[in-house]
Amino acid sequence: MRTCLLAGCWAAFLATVLSVASAPSAPPPVPPPHPGALKLLVLGGKRPALLQLRVEIDGKPVTEVFATAQEKYLTRLFRWLDANGDGVLSKAEAQRIAEPVLASLGLDPRDADNIHIAFNFSALDENGDGKVTLAELREYHALLAPPALAVSFHQSPNLVDDRYDPLLFNHLDTNKDGKLSVAELAAAPGLLRKLDADEDEQLSGADLALEDNPRPVPPPVQPQGGRLPRPEASGVLVVTGEEDASLGEQILQYYYQRGLGDEQGLRRSDLGLNAMEFARFDRNKDGCLDATELGALTTQPADSVITVHLGNRAPKTSLFEVLRSSLPFPTTPVGDATWRGDPLLQWHSRSGLLDSQGQKTIEDAFRRAFATADVDRNGRVDAREASANRFLAPLFATLDHNLDGQVQEKELNDYLTQVLSAQAEVLLQRASLLISSRGRGLWGLLDTNRDGVLSLRELRQAADLVQHLDRNGDGKLAPEEIPESYQIVVARGQANLGAQPLLARLSVNTRGQLTQGALTEGVGPMWFRKMDRNHDGDVSLQEFLGSREAFRKLDRNGDGLISLEEAEQATTPESRENGERSKGPRGSIKP
Repeated sequence: MRTCLLAGCWAAFLATVLSVASAPSAPPPVPPPHPGALKLLVLGGKRPALLQLRVEIDGKPVTEVFATAQEKYLTRLFRWLDANGDGVLSKAEAQRIAEPVLASLGLDPRDADNIHIAFNFSALDENGDGKVTLAELREYHALLAPPALAVSFHQSPNLVDDRYDPLLFNHLDTNKDGKLSVAELAAAPGLLRKLDADEDEQLSGADLALEDNPRPVPPPVQPQGGRLPRPEASGVLVVTGEEDASLGEQILQYYYQRGLGDEQGLRRSDLGLNAMEFARFDRNKDGCLDATELGALTTQPADSVITVHLGNRAPKTSLFEVLRSSLPFPTTPVGDATWRGDPLLQWHSRSGLLDSQGQKTIEDAFRRAFATADVDRNGRVDAREASANRFLAPLFATLDHNLDGQVQEKELNDYLTQVLSAQAEVLLQRASLLISSRGRGLWGLLDTNRDGVLSLRELRQAADLVQHLDRNGDGKLAPEEIPESYQIVVARGQANLGAQPLLARLSVNTRGQLTQGALTEGVGPMWFRKMDRNHDGDVSLQEFLGSREAFRKLDRNGDGLISLEEAEQATTPESRENGERSKGPRGSIKP
């Protein structure tokens, strides 16, 4: 009897296991809503895909962090401008915010000098009662302030066109079988030694062309009339999730440029949608999706949901956290990830921790400007002295807290600690997303910073492509297996396609405006920036102005390049105290 009971229980257990195994797996649950989530529609490949991106700073949504920092800054700015402390701003008090407001908007520093917003008191005084309240100042900033998560597109210069990509493939395909093995791709760095005619340690399309033809490849012939071809539609679109006919037009343009669709629109075979999905959007049942119908593609549930954890994050939490994804999304410890669809999305980021020395560097710049302007050395700067100082001239009215026509040293220090520190926090407590233009072929996959040349570090990535892109499993990469690719950078503050800084930092320009410099404006210690003569974000042994022993000590991972991270680790505490006046690593020659 006992044996029968056990056998019956075992049979029931097996039946339960088999029924669970045979049941279709349930789709992963949709994560709960997230404030400020961004949606990207990715075109091409088998079917359009919708990605939802959630950006957090120090464990909180970027929209929440930015709003808190903005409120803190506006409150402090209002108190500073309210010279008589009556709780409202008169016209004389309010008009002093014109230049400081511009500095707080996060404008590109290269454009800031060319933009002028004339002060208009009525724009601040919304109810027309002759005074400005804190609430009205908030409304004013709400209209002009940058978003918590800014999105921009990088249009690559036409430095490398389709003629050069086959040359790169042919140079690597040493056995001429029309495919690239892991060994052939691993030999890509050797092309630098062989083909780098100008010895800049970067491989250009011209370097490739000169190997087969000593005469430079002529530029492409422009169309008749000198008109440039229409810009190619991007395969990655930022969407709202609501129906949008203008979005449908962009989708049509993308597929038209690839020879798909006709005057009626796109068919199911063009888009790769299944019958049920296509029927949902084909409202007039004519077998085609026009611009209006295509504009509804973004109303579907997200195929992938990814959270980017900038700043401090919980232990064992990766920088890119995949909450839900219909496609593989492997990540790496250094903050890179790949969305293995078609097109291929290569994501990059860094943690974006705040630079503890940044505020001191900015304050020192203000104090130096004050000391320079104070020509009579009486401890204060009047309007005449300030007007001769390009740094202080646009800030003089703001710094003059008590409206007595001069700026005392105490007023300057109070402004730095009370207002400027909060203004800097506004710029650092926001994030940005930078999407590159479409990458073409093998060159586009390797040229991660989209500068039109391949650095040694980029060429070293070639060997990893087979494991990511080998669809038929033959261990080789064929031309038809190389997808379109986009580089996407998520960063705290201002994103760029170059080497991302370890720390989120600010600087101040010659007009006293807070800025976040791009890579070309200098990232890393001074010795590192001067030695990096080809501006590829690394210092090679050829560029290094020191001994081989010193180079080996700095090159901690032994890859033959000193990276920005390694340069930051080598910068001494003393050099950090001196701001940009880095003494360089011991054993090196100061450039």
